[in-house]
Amino acid sequence: MSERVTIADVARRAGVAISSVSSALNDRSGVSEETRRRIRLAADELGYVASIRGRSLSSDRAYAVGLIVRRAPAAFDRDSLLPAFVGGVQSMLETRGYVLVLLGGAPVDDKLQGFRRLMADRRVDGVLLQDIRHNDPRIPGLLDIGLPAVGIDAHSDGFPFPVVHQDCNAAIRTLARTLVEAGHGRIAYLTGPRPHVRSWRTRMLWREALRDYGVVIDPVVEGDGSFEDGERAAEQLMAGREPPTAVVAASDAAALGFARRARALGFRIPQDVSIVGFDGVPAGRVLDPTLTTVRTSPFLIGAKAAALLLESLGERKLPDVPLPPAEIEPGGTIGPSRNRERPAPPPPPTALECDPIAGTLNMLVSRAEGSDTAF
Repeated sequence: MSERVTIADVARRAGVAISSVSSALNDRSGVSEETRRRIRLAADELGYVASIRGRSLSSDRAYAVGLIVRRAPAAFDRDSLLPAFVGGVQSMLETRGYVLVLLGGAPVDDKLQGFRRLMADRRVDGVLLQDIRHNDPRIPGLLDIGLPAVGIDAHSDGFPFPVVHQDCNAAIRTLARTLVEAGHGRIAYLTGPRPHVRSWRTRMLWREALRDYGVVIDPVVEGDGSFEDGERAAEQLMAGREPPTAVVAASDAAALGFARRARALGFRIPQDVSIVGFDGVPAGRVLDPTLTTVRTSPFLIGAKAAALLLESLGERKLPDVPLPPAEIEPGGTIGPSRNRERPAPPPPPTALECDPIAGTLNMLVSRAEGSDTAF
């Protein structure tokens, strides 16, 4: 087995001092750009891989960031977005020589104590915050520790850390208009975890969009956005005397669970009930017809959040990072309402009048009326 390439080997190849190699590879000043380029070229040619332990000993960095996931470990396998998010984080950390430390499942106080220990031992430089809640106790705890942090989709006034967020308003408004113009007046909503800011924000966007077209969401079924909750919602809603003509879910998992159970109860999709999801997970394309949903970008969110956190380690206040807006994933689970009674909706907001997605979807609905065709 060949010996491990050391920093001294890189220094000899580049013809510089070991201290210059350390400065160049750790992005410190004191080295010209030409020398830095030559050192990095020598490191690549030799296949040099920096030791995280060695780098941390020679600097004030741990070269590790933490991810605080506020959920039980058993729930990880039900979250189809988390792997993509973590993949995005890791893709960015790898390019900068950092590693990821995952902390989840424990009570919040235990997590903060864990990060206090990690920070005291110089084992993490900052953290990414997911599953942010209203009055989240992690926020004052992290401020007390003095640990840099980045929030994911933290739509909250006064949030003290920079945030990476993706706007879903345009996609939601387009789908709301599509549902109303297809004749749907009784639209149910399946919620995500109630305390989470992201779930609350999504619910408010749907409520406001439908209200602008004269429709009130009713009923609202509380849940955690899981597949099983979607199944339970179908049992509850479709067994009533006036089942909804359309269902909007806060997650694709809940939408798919609803679709499976509704079909088992004898309802056709979309002829008897239309369904809209949220997330854009690949499983939605397996449903026949495929799920109409709002497609988010968990991989991109993870990569941008990691980049923002690393940039914030310089102890300067950074602005939030907005991502390209979420888009509609067209599917086949929206069709004309079985109770085509509603009058035409009021004129849409000006911002939607030239929306090409809305125009396409509404044209397809118009063609589908009077038949089993849907989009």
